[in-house]
Amino acid sequence: AWAAWACGRLRAFEALDPLADAVRAEVDPFLRRQAASALRRLGVPEAAFDLAAAIEEVSGVFARQATAKQPLAFDALDTTSRLLAALVEAYAVSSPGDEAGGGIEAHVVLAVLKDGRPVRARPELAEDATAPRARLARAVGRAYRTLGAEKTLMDMLRVVLKKEPAVLEAAVAGYAEGVVRDD
Repeated sequence: AWAAWACGRLRAFEALDPLADAVRAEVDPFLRRQAASALRRLGVPEAAFDLAAAIEEVSGVFARQATAKQPLAFDALDTTSRLLAALVEAYAVSSPGDEAGGGIEAHVVLAVLKDGRPVRARPELAEDATAPRARLARAVGRAYRTLGAEKTLMDMLRVVLKKEPAVLEAAVAGYAEGVVRDD
């Protein structure tokens, strides 16, 4: 994970292929997040395909993690939200085409943020499902701004989040910010 971070900070373009492989195929979500952040800093279109594939794969795993009868574990929501937020922001900076917004809508907004399953959060550990959902919604808003996405995508995000004011507020704040290549 440290090496991925360093590659991004140093703008090591020669590390593009290993970083892209890590976001697409690595098992460790922390390493995948670091690789996605490094790709965001590089901001090259060559990474877009791997980032899109990773977003689709992570949202698919999320969809299979729980059934409607059983609550989703907070840790699963938190890990997925952190990873998808990093992937979405990197994708927004790297994507050369207009189709990026539609992919984010399909695999993040409709597959994860719209998911209505209850979350098994432990208040005694200060777990609250609002925080990871807000983090992800903010990243989506930032990505939409960076992509110059169609107004209809932000409108759909508002519809999906209308019953969660704090999460919707995070998405709107993210849209006002856009993605910053360096942080």
